[in-house]
Amino acid sequence: MKYTKTKRIFRFGKQDEKEPSTNQTYDSLLKRLTFIKSFATGILVSKNYIWPVEQNYLARSTSIVQDANVNGLQLFVEGFANDNLPPYNNSYNLVDEYLTYIDNGVFSVDGLLSDFPMTLSAARDLKFSTTVIPNYHHKMSIIKEIQDKAGIFSFSLDWSEIQSLTPKIIEPFEEAGMLRNPEASNSGRIISLHEFLELGKNSSSVFGVLIKIENARFLLTNRSTSIVNLVTESLGHADYDTPESKRVFIQSSSSAVLKKFKYDMRLFEISKSISSVEGVIPEIKGFADAVVLNKASV
Repeated sequence: MKYTKTKRIFRFGKQDEKEPSTNQTYDSLLKRLTFIKSFATGILVSKNYIWPVEQNYLARSTSIVQDANVNGLQLFVEGFANDNLPPYNNSYNLVDEYLTYIDNGVFSVDGLLSDFPMTLSAARDLKFSTTVIPNYHHKMSIIKEIQDKAGIFSFSLDWSEIQSLTPKIIEPFEEAGMLRNPEASNSGRIISLHEFLELGKNSSSVFGVLIKIENARFLLTNRSTSIVNLVTESLGHADYDTPESKRVFIQSSSSAVLKKFKYDMRLFEISKSISSVEGVIPEIKGFADAVVLNKASV
């Protein structure tokens, strides 16, 4: 039998509490990690040691993960629970909260302790079922115009990098442990808009194609990329601008984007839950042919 050395993990209590044997606060012991290394191989801390929360928003992360690594200590995190809503930055997504601590482009903890293994498992599967985070975490950034949390955006990757990615099926009820056909979770491949349009054109069972456009203003202002022009050109090259072509549906939450298109159906997306659109119907009809609502609005 092969024996391995038992790992000794020192658990940090609340920062203002005193550790019994040293009579020092746990906060002060953070400055003595070399001392802790003399008797422990790792430390266990609560979430707020890494990501302090102010008015339910994540504040700037501390350096505790890096400090622990410099001193040769592993770092584990506790305090995750499905009945504790995560900060606003995580959009109430418990899986996303776990991912905040895993290879976020700045640091990665060595382990997570949770009373809800199904949620933690979903985060782990998401982390390792796609090649984005492991291979391109150095391209992770926060773009406030798009979202508050860090992400790796497709416009930060070139086409060869995008083609190297492993696709992941959308799981709307993943937090509840309800997965969609796990065997097909990573099936298929990522294709270009041109390939998508050709696929739709050559399929006898397809009535039309839908293209969703968001963040057009950001791309034009900050990336000098007109997504509207690129889509229009692609539709023309694929012969979708002829009377015999299949129908084209353009969906966007931006009225400015929809005004640029003259195709069969322009769909105005209203992401927030609403009770009525009666008062704004004349205005919406000026740039859209239909609205897309969420289930709560219906």
